[in-house]
Amino acid sequence: VECPPLSCGQQVTNAGSCCPQCRGCMYNGKEYQEGATWFAPTIPCMTCMCAGGVTTCAEIHCIAPCVNQIHVSGECCPLCADCIYNNRVYGPGESFQPTNDPCEICTCEVMVDGVQHLS
Repeated sequence: VECPPLSCGQQVTNAGSCCPQCRGCMYNGKEYQEGATWFAPTIPCMTCMCAGGVTTCAEIHCIAPCVNQIHVSGECCPLCADCIYNNRVYGPGESFQPTNDPCEICTCEVMVDGVQHLS
């Protein structure tokens, strides 16, 4: 039996079969191992996985359980811009007094990296 040439690096010969088969997946000309997951390089917010030699891709649906959101470059989903203090939500730039001391004032600040800070 003459087997057809395979273009993949990962090959396996299953029991009862004479010819090897590709193990893994090809996507956009790149080889991925069985069980691998990756983000599609050409489509933002698309994740792919290799299972049983088949590539399956799905769009990421963002669920943000916060009131205020910011979009950060390189992130698919928006990040929460809420600050929480004593189970109360404060938005960016919002100030409050955590105690009865009028000199103590906190302000919710969101840094460029998307991390919330109370100052």
